[in-house]
Amino acid sequence: MMPRDTFSKLLLCSTRVVTESGKNSAVVSGDDLVELDVDLAHTLGRLCMLRGATDTAAEFLQKAVELAEALPQSPPDTSLQLLRDLATVQAGQPGQMAETCIRARDLTKETFGLFSVEHADSNVALARAYLAGSDDENARTCLLEARKVYVEHLGAQDPDTVAVEDELVRIMVRAGKHQAAVKRLQRLIKTKREVFGPRSFEVADSHQLCGSVYLAQGEEKLGLKQMLHAYDIIKALKGVNAAPVVRLQEVIDGLVGEGGFRGTGRHLSTR
Repeated sequence: MMPRDTFSKLLLCSTRVVTESGKNSAVVSGDDLVELDVDLAHTLGRLCMLRGATDTAAEFLQKAVELAEALPQSPPDTSLQLLRDLATVQAGQPGQMAETCIRARDLTKETFGLFSVEHADSNVALARAYLAGSDDENARTCLLEARKVYVEHLGAQDPDTVAVEDELVRIMVRAGKHQAAVKRLQRLIKTKREVFGPRSFEVADSHQLCGSVYLAQGEEKLGLKQMLHAYDIIKALKGVNAAPVVRLQEVIDGLVGEGGFRGTGRHLSTR
């Protein structure tokens, strides 16, 4: 890894290059020099991302976006990647992140069309920004639009489609629609078993969520059964002493004690 002082000197030098080239771009060679500025600012922004300097990265990436937008024929792929990188470093600022994702979504609509997979991808990215700001309603709207396109173009069992369905179920749970969520989770578990395999983290995650929903409804036995399914899968994948397994074991032991069952959770049948 580059030493911090070397990185700082390179960053300072490169910043001066960007600043000076920006001053002279109108005089020297027009669009060619501006494209060079875009590439340099983008590279510096990504370097700062790798170093964890998100504020500085955002400044460089914002500069790159502004320069790219000033070009009469800026390649859409370049602008999209810039906006995606900018949204990434804005993860701690959901409002700004959402604004950047909206710009990216508008660009994908203009470039690829409303019913393209690219536009669906941008809807998912915008949904994540809304979720980061606890805006479930707008996130749900974006995810529903994305799911419709994914199902049509990729199929119901594509991992991207399944991921969208997973997030929609979580929104349903947070809204307190527990009975409907359980039905959706049961279908989702079946789909995940086919897509990721019966013993996968994805399947275990849905079993655990389903168990939590049952417990919220006061259905201890059904909740325990789902938790046991999750426990068995995660234990097989990570080992009995892994932190997620230990945490689940504590939940299960608590349920076993409350329900009056004999033995501990790990000895109960999941069938």
